[in-house]
Amino acid sequence: MSGIIELKYKIPLESSQCILAKLKRIGNPDKMFPLGRIRTTYFDDPKRSCYHDTDNGENYRYKYRFREYLLLPKTQGAHYSVEVKIRHNVLVKKVKKLLYNVLPKQYRIRTFQLLLQDLEKYNQINLTELRNRIVSSILYPDITISYSRYRFYDKSEEFRMNFDTDIKVKKWRGYKLALCEYRQPYSILELKGEAGKVMELPNSIRSEGLSLSKYKWGIRKF
Repeated sequence: MSGIIELKYKIPLESSQCILAKLKRIGNPDKMFPLGRIRTTYFDDPKRSCYHDTDNGENYRYKYRFREYLLLPKTQGAHYSVEVKIRHNVLVKKVKKLLYNVLPKQYRIRTFQLLLQDLEKYNQINLTELRNRIVSSILYPDITISYSRYRFYDKSEEFRMNFDTDIKVKKWRGYKLALCEYRQPYSILELKGEAGKVMELPNSIRSEGLSLSKYKWGIRKF
């Protein structure tokens, strides 16, 4: 399976502003999305198959998520994205669709399957490719993670650097988000590039590698 490689690094909160300043000096800000607030809802079946596959380190596993782009620059960018993320060992492949029409103000997420159906209706698109990737039974909203993301590219435009900070998680109870909220005690620096590309942190940035994803951390808080 061809795909991308993701490397994650743990950045202590007290060092976040210093690391961010270094990234601004060594990287090129993403022209369309230099900074924004992201809210991502993850889905799972009643057996929690997605979480258990992740926790057990299964070689082949799926994540189903709906992402809302908040506080973005005033551009013609998408309001949402919906995707199935497939990981095979270290390689990652995404089946993803950007969505430009806003859902009704009082819209309530019920299941991933119904969400796809409604997004097709309001955006006049076909999401069959995503639907065909569903390998579980009915997928219900599980947790929602929100964070501020800074996006850069290295000077050679070989790979992307995401800096996520102010990371918070909430748990779904039925079709509503619970009031209880947890904040991740560190920021995350993520490097993303095509398999075979060389991705290295600059010598000026020293950090601990991170194997625990935001999703896995968020689930464990509850």
